[in-house]
Amino acid sequence: MTIIIQSIRTDWTKKSRGHPHATPRNRVPEKLDLDLPDREGGIWLSDIQFHEFSNFQHSKKKALKAINDQELRDRGIVIRCEGELLQLTSWIRNRHGKRLPLIPPNNWIQILSNERYSMEYTWGYYKQVLNICYGESRKLAQILNTKACLHRIDKQSRMW
Repeated sequence: MTIIIQSIRTDWTKKSRGHPHATPRNRVPEKLDLDLPDREGGIWLSDIQFHEFSNFQHSKKKALKAINDQELRDRGIVIRCEGELLQLTSWIRNRHGKRLPLIPPNNWIQILSNERYSMEYTWGYYKQVLNICYGESRKLAQILNTKACLHRIDKQSRMW
């Protein structure tokens, strides 16, 4: 079985909080077409970023890459297999881990989070969407595009 994590991160400053700049930011998709690995098995990351400076129109997409347990922990995720089922634990900085529902093969879940952080002269914000797909590599793109999300975990906080 293969695990693909599609990470879509949107970054902005206070400038894009209100009208009219918030409109293109709110149009950033929460899932995109999935790149597939060249081999079955492993954990893969598809990292996609949208920025205020490009008016959220053009994404910065890194090539699909295999990742290890440490890179997963850096992103706030621990993955364990329990037979055919996938067990995820997820956390946001400064919070305790939370076990998520078990994921059977050929399904996907979505985790949303956001944060505000201090910059030199303004506030910075980001929204992180993690689409975690689990199953046979060749079927995962179709599963993400056609099958409803098994669980949607919204960890977003009200920032203003």
